[in-house]
Amino acid sequence: MMKKITPDTLEAVIEHTEAMHKQTGVLLNVSLELDQVYAENKHKDELISQLSDDIEKATDQINDLKTALSEEQNDNSEKEEEIQKLKSTTEELLHDIKERDETIAKLTGNKNEPINFDEFAKKFITIKSSDVIEFLPEEDQKKLGQLLDIIAEGRKEAGKQAHNQYLTINVDEAYSNQVANMMKAHNHYN
Repeated sequence: MMKKITPDTLEAVIEHTEAMHKQTGVLLNVSLELDQVYAENKHKDELISQLSDDIEKATDQINDLKTALSEEQNDNSEKEEEIQKLKSTTEELLHDIKERDETIAKLTGNKNEPINFDEFAKKFITIKSSDVIEFLPEEDQKKLGQLLDIIAEGRKEAGKQAHNQYLTINVDEAYSNQVANMMKAHNHYN
């Protein structure tokens, strides 16, 4: 036999069904939210994994850059040392050139001033080296040098300039000009 459904029972069934429907909706919403959270977490995990990979690559690149920078600094240090050496060499060369120019200036003297070669010639005893070698034995050649030293020493002791007489060997006119101008530059001319 079948039981009769009363309106109260029907209403209770409807209420129960509605409550179940609401719970199903809530559970469905919770399930959807859980799926969304899971998807977001999965996406976050993927992002974290990607970021971790990117950080690792960036760290490798930074290390490579540090190595390259260190090598560049070493190269720059070596280049700086080379530059300093070149500067030093340049300064030495400039100093040598300056000394050479000063020597040339002393040798050539002031070419605008005329030189009285008659008076200048009185300051020199001119002996050709070939004559010294040809006509003086080796022992006398040494004595000649010693005699000149003795004369210079005597002049010093007498309070005079040690070398007021000049001995020139193998003098040609161009060299005589240079010697004369050099003597003028050092106040030995008069």
